[in-house]
Amino acid sequence: MNSEREGVARHPIRVVSRRTGLSPALLRAWEKRYRVVTPSRSEGGQRLYSDEDVHRLALLQWVVEEGRNISQVSSLSLERLEALVEEDKQERIAPAIPEPLDTVSVLGILEGARRAVGEMDPTELERVLKRGSMAVSVPTLTDDILIPLLEGIGL
Repeated sequence: MNSEREGVARHPIRVVSRRTGLSPALLRAWEKRYRVVTPSRSEGGQRLYSDEDVHRLALLQWVVEEGRNISQVSSLSLERLEALVEEDKQERIAPAIPEPLDTVSVLGILEGARRAVGEMDPTELERVLKRGSMAVSVPTLTDDILIPLLEGIGL
Protein backbone atom coordinates (compact mmCIF):
# COMPACT_ATOMS: atom_id res chain seq x y z
CA MET A 1 0.00 0.00 0.00
CA ASN A 2 1.29 3.44 -0.85
CA SER A 3 2.04 5.63 2.17
CA GLU A 4 0.75 8.67 0.28
CA ARG A 5 -2.74 7.88 -0.98
CA GLU A 6 -4.41 10.61 -3.02
CA GLY A 7 -1.80 13.12 -1.83
CA VAL A 8 -2.82 12.76 1.83
CA ALA A 9 0.11 12.65 4.24
CA ARG A 10 0.34 9.47 6.34
CA HIS A 11 1.75 9.28 9.83
CA PRO A 12 2.89 6.26 11.88
CA ILE A 13 1.39 5.69 15.33
CA ARG A 14 4.40 7.12 17.19
CA VAL A 15 3.99 10.46 15.36
CA VAL A 16 0.25 10.49 16.07
CA SER A 17 0.91 9.67 19.71
CA ARG A 18 3.34 12.57 20.01
CA ARG A 19 1.03 15.02 18.23
CA THR A 20 -2.13 14.09 20.14
CA GLY A 21 -0.80 13.12 23.55
CA LEU A 22 -2.55 9.74 23.28
CA SER A 23 -0.48 6.65 23.99
CA PRO A 24 -0.18 4.06 21.20
CA ALA A 25 -2.06 1.57 23.42
CA LEU A 26 -4.94 4.02 23.91
CA LEU A 27 -5.01 4.81 20.19
CA ARG A 28 -5.33 1.12 19.38
CA ALA A 29 -8.02 0.65 22.04
CA TRP A 30 -10.09 3.61 20.75
CA GLU A 31 -9.79 2.27 17.20
CA LYS A 32 -10.91 -1.21 18.23
CA ARG A 33 -13.65 -0.31 20.73
CA TYR A 34 -15.06 2.92 19.32
CA ARG A 35 -13.87 2.99 15.71
CA VAL A 36 -12.83 6.62 16.12
CA VAL A 37 -10.59 6.38 13.05
CA THR A 38 -9.65 3.66 10.60
CA PRO A 39 -6.02 4.09 9.66
CA SER A 40 -4.69 2.54 6.51
CA ARG A 41 -1.83 0.05 6.67
CA SER A 42 1.59 0.02 5.10
CA GLU A 43 2.79 -3.05 3.21
CA GLY A 44 4.41 -4.15 6.47
CA GLY A 45 1.14 -3.78 8.39
CA GLN A 46 2.05 -0.53 10.19
CA ARG A 47 -0.86 1.81 10.94
CA LEU A 48 -0.76 4.98 8.86
CA TYR A 49 -2.96 7.92 9.87
CA SER A 50 -4.13 10.77 7.65
CA ASP A 51 -3.95 14.42 8.68
CA GLU A 52 -7.73 14.29 9.22
CA ASP A 53 -7.30 11.24 11.49
CA VAL A 54 -4.71 13.13 13.54
CA HIS A 55 -7.00 16.16 13.77
CA ARG A 56 -9.98 14.04 14.86
CA LEU A 57 -7.89 12.23 17.48
CA ALA A 58 -6.55 15.51 18.84
CA LEU A 59 -10.11 16.84 19.16
CA LEU A 60 -11.25 13.66 20.88
CA GLN A 61 -8.32 13.84 23.26
CA TRP A 62 -9.28 17.43 24.13
CA VAL A 63 -12.97 16.74 24.81
CA VAL A 64 -12.15 13.64 26.87
CA GLU A 65 -9.60 15.62 28.90
CA GLU A 66 -12.35 18.18 29.54
CA GLY A 67 -14.40 15.44 31.21
CA ARG A 68 -16.48 13.83 28.49
CA ASN A 69 -16.67 10.06 28.10
CA ILE A 70 -15.10 8.67 24.91
CA SER A 71 -18.10 6.41 24.37
CA GLN A 72 -20.33 9.50 24.22
CA VAL A 73 -18.20 11.53 21.82
CA SER A 74 -16.56 8.89 19.63
CA SER A 75 -19.24 8.99 16.94
CA LEU A 76 -19.58 12.79 16.77
CA SER A 77 -18.78 14.51 13.50
CA LEU A 78 -15.60 16.48 13.09
CA GLU A 79 -17.65 19.68 13.03
CA ARG A 80 -19.41 18.83 16.31
CA LEU A 81 -16.10 17.95 17.97
CA GLU A 82 -14.62 21.27 16.80
CA ALA A 83 -17.66 23.08 18.24
CA LEU A 84 -17.23 21.33 21.60
CA VAL A 85 -13.55 22.27 21.71
CA GLU A 86 -14.44 25.89 20.91
CA GLU A 87 -17.08 25.89 23.68
CA ASP A 88 -14.51 24.49 26.11
CA LYS A 89 -11.96 27.11 25.12
CA GLN A 90 -14.50 29.91 25.58
CA GLU A 91 -15.39 28.52 28.99
CA ARG A 92 -11.71 28.61 29.95
CA ILE A 93 -11.39 32.22 28.80
CA ALA A 94 -14.53 33.38 30.61
CA PRO A 95 -15.50 30.66 33.07
CA ALA A 96 -18.96 30.84 34.48
CA ILE A 97 -18.76 32.09 38.02
CA PRO A 98 -21.26 30.37 40.27
CA GLU A 99 -24.00 32.71 41.34
CA PRO A 100 -24.30 33.45 45.04
CA LEU A 101 -26.56 31.07 46.92
CA ASP A 102 -29.29 33.64 47.33
CA THR A 103 -29.65 33.99 43.56
CA VAL A 104 -29.36 30.28 42.82
CA SER A 105 -32.63 28.49 43.19
CA VAL A 106 -32.46 24.90 44.39
CA LEU A 107 -35.56 24.33 42.30
CA GLY A 108 -33.77 25.86 39.32
CA ILE A 109 -30.86 23.44 39.72
CA LEU A 110 -33.26 20.53 40.13
CA GLU A 111 -35.23 21.62 37.06
CA GLY A 112 -32.03 21.93 34.99
CA ALA A 113 -30.97 18.45 36.09
CA ARG A 114 -34.40 17.01 35.27
CA ARG A 115 -34.32 18.64 31.85
CA ALA A 116 -30.85 17.17 31.14
CA VAL A 117 -32.06 13.72 32.22
CA GLY A 118 -35.17 14.05 30.05
CA GLU A 119 -33.02 15.02 27.07
CA MET A 120 -30.60 12.21 27.92
CA ASP A 121 -27.74 14.71 27.92
CA PRO A 122 -25.13 13.49 30.41
CA THR A 123 -22.77 16.36 29.62
CA GLU A 124 -25.42 18.93 30.52
CA LEU A 125 -26.44 16.96 33.62
CA GLU A 126 -22.85 16.93 34.79
CA ARG A 127 -22.53 20.68 34.13
CA VAL A 128 -25.73 21.48 36.05
CA LEU A 129 -24.78 19.30 39.01
CA LYS A 130 -21.21 20.64 39.16
CA ARG A 131 -22.42 24.22 39.18
CA GLY A 132 -25.11 23.31 41.68
CA SER A 133 -22.55 21.69 43.94
CA MET A 134 -20.56 24.92 43.96
CA ALA A 135 -23.62 26.96 44.87
CA VAL A 136 -25.23 24.91 47.63
CA SER A 137 -24.08 22.88 50.59
CA VAL A 138 -23.59 19.13 50.34
CA PRO A 139 -26.64 18.38 52.50
CA THR A 140 -28.78 20.71 50.36
CA LEU A 141 -27.41 19.15 47.18
CA THR A 142 -28.12 15.66 48.47
CA ASP A 143 -31.48 16.22 50.17
CA ASP A 144 -33.06 18.82 47.90
CA ILE A 145 -31.58 18.01 44.49
CA LEU A 146 -30.07 14.54 44.13
CA ILE A 147 -32.65 12.53 46.07
CA PRO A 148 -35.65 14.17 44.33
CA LEU A 149 -33.90 13.77 40.98
CA LEU A 150 -33.24 10.06 41.55
CA GLU A 151 -36.77 9.51 42.87
CA GLY A 152 -38.15 11.27 39.81
CA ILE A 153 -36.37 8.89 37.45
CA GLY A 154 -37.38 5.86 39.48
CA LEU A 155 -34.15 4.99 41.27
